[in-house]
Amino acid sequence: MEDNMFKHPYMDYVAVLDKYIDLEKVEVGGKNFTLDDLCYKPITGADCLIESPMQYFKGNQTYLEECDDEKIQAIGTCIP
Repeated sequence: MEDNMFKHPYMDYVAVLDKYIDLEKVEVGGKNFTLDDLCYKPITGADCLIESPMQYFKGNQTYLEECDDEKIQAIGTCIP
């Protein structure tokens, strides 16, 4: 089994899943909710503090696609 998940196609799958989670809407008690309604926002008026591997790529799937496996590995291991 491969021990390095910071490369294509694994990160590509994460990007797609991340997008679907971010866009998902649910209805509870007649009200619509999204991840934005439920996420942790430690700074008022700021975006969600979301823990996701896509944060290494600023949530930008296009940027991820432009990276080769070596660059993905470097980004994933050099940013704390």
